[in-house]
Amino acid sequence: MPLGAEPHKRKRTGYEIKQEFRELGGKRYSPISSQTLAGALQRRNWDISKAEINAMIEFADQNGSGKVNLTEFARLRRILSALDHTETNRLNKEDLRIELKRLGLAAPSEKIEQMIAVADVEKTGRVNLLEFWRLLTVLPLNPGFQSDAMVQLWWQDTDLITARFLAIRDPDLGTMGELIAGTASGVATCLIGHPFDTLKVRMQMEAGSKMVPVIQELGLGGLYRGVENADSYPAPGVTSDRDRNRKHYRPTLTLTLTLTSGLASPMATVPALTGLSFGAYARAKGVVTSMSDLSGGKAENGCKLNLSQMLLCGAYTGVVCTSIVGPMELVKCHLQAKGGLEKYGGTYACARSIVSEHGVRALFKGV
Repeated sequence: MPLGAEPHKRKRTGYEIKQEFRELGGKRYSPISSQTLAGALQRRNWDISKAEINAMIEFADQNGSGKVNLTEFARLRRILSALDHTETNRLNKEDLRIELKRLGLAAPSEKIEQMIAVADVEKTGRVNLLEFWRLLTVLPLNPGFQSDAMVQLWWQDTDLITARFLAIRDPDLGTMGELIAGTASGVATCLIGHPFDTLKVRMQMEAGSKMVPVIQELGLGGLYRGVENADSYPAPGVTSDRDRNRKHYRPTLTLTLTLTSGLASPMATVPALTGLSFGAYARAKGVVTSMSDLSGGKAENGCKLNLSQMLLCGAYTGVVCTSIVGPMELVKCHLQAKGGLEKYGGTYACARSIVSEHGVRALFKGV
């Protein structure tokens, strides 16, 4: 049905539309900008992103000005009015029931509630003009669409509409963006997790080790440095073996020793590996989405992956990362064991020793 083709329904007057326009901060000669719309939505306590606001402006902006003038705003009101059978200036369950019945579409109460809920930002059980405007931004509508087509798309898949809302709110970073995000995540992981990892390895490889005594022995600096022999770095005033055996002796570390001896190794690898993991998953997701049939054979931004597709992307990421992480983790554990650094001297020497004694395949033991 063409918009506004129901003469028996009361049309919104020009004055009423102008009033609505002004309520959003627009004036007759001052179109609604993204900043104006953001302020209006904030006053209504909407939790909405800048990307969603820009999408609303872009949808309504027919003349390419980047703003919404009164004529363009009035068009949005006419679209809503064409479906407002109860003349409440909002779409409620009865409006949708009447419209779906007219179109010959199944209209059970559960389906109508889903349609309302997917658009009802303010949780009133009805869809006002702003919520309806936001809904229109995620429906694949042609420029000259009619209300019938809009309702059919709304009725067809509410889950897909939700996914598109999320895609606008949290846009895909892409492979490079995911690499950067993963690298930053890896840095944070090293700074927070390295002491716990050192403590875990020490307790695993030394029978009878207890957490508190190990922490007392190593100190905070030692947890960051690793579990190498602390005697390599004597405390101030310790000049002989006799001093080393005193009960009060605790090794102390400088910041330089901490960074170069322990944290530097994972900091050089973990961020890169985490970035690789994020990037590999993003790449796999892009390939799977492009091959999916979620939108009639054409991939669309915002389509959620189903469980089997997520498992496939995760499996690909695991294969890529494990082939690199496995050998590095093995070498790291050998060095973290008590006396490991004294035995091997460093990362490269440790890896070379393992290969010379047990072959290259030993680096992948347990992978």
